[in-house]
Amino acid sequence: MLLYIMRLVKFSIETYPEFVTIMKKKLNEFINNPEIRIKKHTSNLAEIILFSIFTTDYDKEKFSEAYFGESMDRNVLWIIKKIPEIEKENCPVSVEDRLKISFNLSKVGA
Repeated sequence: MLLYIMRLVKFSIETYPEFVTIMKKKLNEFINNPEIRIKKHTSNLAEIILFSIFTTDYDKEKFSEAYFGESMDRNVLWIIKKIPEIEKENCPVSVEDRLKISFNLSKVGA
């Protein structure tokens, strides 16, 4: 499936060269503006990954920090949404069990 998506993006770039400018702009905004990283502005992190594959004019280290930071933030929010009591300091669930729950909820397809 990923191959088809990449072919579609490549076709889009060849057909609409201005698409590269849009990708660069969105990617650099994501990297440089933490407010843009939130789900309200960047609903799909996979889109940002695609942009990083098809453009080369960005700071890869800053991108990695921004991407993984946002990914972890979303992961934590997802876990807290599923199990609200897990964020409380006096949570009745042991630390070991919280780690197991967090890991299991974080698995792709969980």
